[in-house]
Amino acid sequence: MFWKRYQGFHKIVNTLAEGAKNSQSVIQSAAICGLASVVGAVPGYNLLLSLLEKASFGSPYIMLFVCIAVIAGFTGSATGGLAFVLDNFTEKLVDMGGNPEALTRIANISQITFDSLPHNSAIVLTLSYCGVTHKEGYKHLFVVTVVTTTLATIVNIIMAHLGVI
Repeated sequence: MFWKRYQGFHKIVNTLAEGAKNSQSVIQSAAICGLASVVGAVPGYNLLLSLLEKASFGSPYIMLFVCIAVIAGFTGSATGGLAFVLDNFTEKLVDMGGNPEALTRIANISQITFDSLPHNSAIVLTLSYCGVTHKEGYKHLFVVTVVTTTLATIVNIIMAHLGVI
């Protein structure tokens, strides 16, 4: 359709390279969502579940936060961490006494906490579009995306334990 615009082999290669670079976050999220179904089927899943339950002191809200934050931090994907936890832990969290409305609120806030570590594709793209290095710009993004959302999640966990949400 746009052959006249892309005359010359180097223009076609540059366009394809830019498209591949911009699709990184979509491919990463899809891979994490696929990983969620695999992890739920492995024998060690019950061991993981019991370790997470012990680490959360029996609180479904703390367990939800820890699960999503850790998985999102490792993968650098908020949607991947959220999808993984919702696919694998929802029934357990409700069985532990978690209010579904409070769980939803905490899940949506906590997915943004540790996904914004320096290896996150959105962080890399944001800094590159702004023309700054990680050293120059990441500290500001860290405060806005990691610190504030972690504090907001902690406040919501306290409110959920008090029955406010």
